[in-house]
Amino acid sequence: MPLKPTQILVITMCWAGCASEPVPGELVNGMTGQPVGELLLIAKANDPEAEFRCKGFETTVGADGAFEFEEMCPGLTYTLELDKPELWLAEIDQIPGTPSSTPLVIPVWPAPEGNGLYKLSGGDLSAIKTADDVRSDQIRGTEHVVRYPRHKGRPGTALNGGDHLLVVGKEAIEELRFFPLIPSGDRQFGPDGSIHVPPHEYVGIRFESDTEYTEVEAEIDPGKVIEKRKGERVVRWIQADALAAGRYAVLSDEDRRMYILSFGEAQAPDGAQAPDGAQAPDGAQAPDGAQAPDGAQAPGKLSSP
Repeated sequence: MPLKPTQILVITMCWAGCASEPVPGELVNGMTGQPVGELLLIAKANDPEAEFRCKGFETTVGADGAFEFEEMCPGLTYTLELDKPELWLAEIDQIPGTPSSTPLVIPVWPAPEGNGLYKLSGGDLSAIKTADDVRSDQIRGTEHVVRYPRHKGRPGTALNGGDHLLVVGKEAIEELRFFPLIPSGDRQFGPDGSIHVPPHEYVGIRFESDTEYTEVEAEIDPGKVIEKRKGERVVRWIQADALAAGRYAVLSDEDRRMYILSFGEAQAPDGAQAPDGAQAPDGAQAPDGAQAPDGAQAPGKLSSP
């Protein structure tokens, strides 16, 4: 018996927009594989012409990471969003409106938007602020300029154990460089050696004398770095043990402020804070040619691992 036009219309409408079976899945931490839950998962239809009732759905993710959209519209694809901006669906953020043949397992990555440095410790994410001004002087007898923190021993952000450093944003990844902060004894700077700086720590310079030095950048173990890119967004997660234990300055070539990071159990050197003015503070004598953290020889620029 042939179908009536009205029956054909109903069948066509159902094929395009009737509710499907539930669409289940699970959210897991991309770094640990552990469940990520107790948040809201939102699905928005990619087709701007989708029926109103098909345009979006939301569901609460349980503490075990499990979720289920009770109904979605078959034939449509949905973009997923989370209600927590510090979490990122860096790998899978598109799902069909019909159940998958295998359960959906969707990795979630701790990653704020924007540019900058963040510390991830025990699941807590916190922004890292620059720690000190950048000072610079000309190395005696050369055209080279050495940079150093304005204050000696300014505490930085400590990263230990299972902590991770997050470098967030294309600008931060392309421009920021890591240098060991290397202590040295009294130094005479300037073309004629007229600028005296008491014992201090310097950005990537190991002094043998006032006129002899070695440039040093940080070595970052690429096997302990994870990078994710999606569109214009890019984030790197660096394990705390990806660099040798020690104090590091992180800055770009033109920065007037620097981040100071302590990896491992490194502590700030002895010495009082510097007062405002041209000279660094007095402090305990450090031997000339003091060593940088072990292995700190290779370029520390954040190039692709």
